[in-house]
Amino acid sequence: ERLEALDREKSAQDSARREGDRSRLVERAMIATLEAEEAMADPNAPLPDLHAKLRRTIQDLEAGLREFPGDSRMMLWTGRSHELLWNDGEALAWYGRAIAADPGHAPSRYHRGRVLVRRYFESLFVWSARGTKEREPLLKQAREDLEKADGGRDVELLECYRLLASGKSAEVARRVAERLRLGGRVEEFYFLAGVLQYQSKDYRAAVGHFTSALRLHPRHLYSYFHRALTHASLNEVE
Repeated sequence: ERLEALDREKSAQDSARREGDRSRLVERAMIATLEAEEAMADPNAPLPDLHAKLRRTIQDLEAGLREFPGDSRMMLWTGRSHELLWNDGEALAWYGRAIAADPGHAPSRYHRGRVLVRRYFESLFVWSARGTKEREPLLKQAREDLEKADGGRDVELLECYRLLASGKSAEVARRVAERLRLGGRVEEFYFLAGVLQYQSKDYRAAVGHFTSALRLHPRHLYSYFHRALTHASLNEVE
């Protein structure tokens, strides 16, 4: 009986140690990823070093998942690290695994929805007309994920992209103006305002909106790209 009690105590200690190891790994990965994300907002940040940090975080998490398979938190931060490295396919796969392990995991749904919003937007400018049918599943899944994750701002952004694809520029302009009036994290709405101005050939105003987006998010690549296009339309070199 004494031996059985000792075995139970040892088992409880081992379990507590493992849970402690798991929690520390998740915490380290979360801090490393968030620090890298914050640093990458600086246009002068050393990207090779930050990318190397994210790749090390991914390696640590993948090792952790071999010991703790099915941990949705580890899957989330693995996906987030891949997303920051612009490995969208890997990010979507990891978010999908986290959601499969825990269907109510709101952070993974939110970030998967965000990646799908970006892909939907890219489809409007990159894919041919035949891509319309391929576009619809992106729209549907992105909306479902963001609504389940209570991502109201991003649902609104997605709806603006859908309206833009439908040629309803006036309604997009109304929604964008309202969102800019409310303030907050609105770089993507400044970007949309720039796209609308570009489409109406008001290039100076478009440059101003893309610049406003970049002040809020200095690595907003779409704003850099479209501002460069706008400068080209003005016969200027950025």
